[in-house]
Amino acid sequence: MSVIESALSETTTETEMLDVFILAVRDPAHLTAWLLYANVDAADPGNAPATQIVASWRDGSIQGDDPLLNRPLPLGFLPLTRLWTEDPGEIFYALDIQQAPEVDGDLREWTVVRGIRTLMVLPMLSGGRLQGVIVLQWSESYPLSTTEQFVLRRLLRPTVALLTRRRAYLSEETARAENERRAAQFQTAAEVARAASSIIDLNELLPQAVELVRERFDLYYIGIFLVDETGQRVALRAGSGEAGRIML
Repeated sequence: MSVIESALSETTTETEMLDVFILAVRDPAHLTAWLLYANVDAADPGNAPATQIVASWRDGSIQGDDPLLNRPLPLGFLPLTRLWTEDPGEIFYALDIQQAPEVDGDLREWTVVRGIRTLMVLPMLSGGRLQGVIVLQWSESYPLSTTEQFVLRRLLRPTVALLTRRRAYLSEETARAENERRAAQFQTAAEVARAASSIIDLNELLPQAVELVRERFDLYYIGIFLVDETGQRVALRAGSGEAGRIML
């Protein structure tokens, strides 16, 4: 136990945290494991809350190419989310998922499709708020020993502290990047405005504007279209790069 807790204390990323939980399993031969963030923002602000798989383990190693990795997933997309949304503080373990009374029809069908026989869900709460979830899925029946269950439960408290700090850090980094992006937008708008105040000829101003915007935002192509006097047609008046000049 001390070796596993020592390994956990040295983790800094989600994949490293998930790896520590794998260490607590005696035989991970038929195991698939996820670390999920709970209650992430959905891709569309109008959508319901989502979850996000931030680390995936399968076939003996971390899977960086899991197609479900690092994208917001509506709670309905993963039927097993019900196991931690309805009772966030409850650990779930079923040796035979098909026989578990807590499992509804959707989850039972989902586990059949994925070939899951044994399932364990370990929610991680901090201050009453669900921060993350460890999901352990076995394709063969796997009876967890008393020692394994004890170690997995024991890991939850220190892991949620690490995960809470990690999520706070990532949130700060996202806010910082957004502030930098907005500052760059304001700076570009100011530079275009200065150019517009000193250049009257549109044939000179528009090419400078598209190149400025393209460079500032590292875009492949920028084009400016102007509506004609009838309001029915548009015409390309400036395009960035050689391709833009050819299209004029």
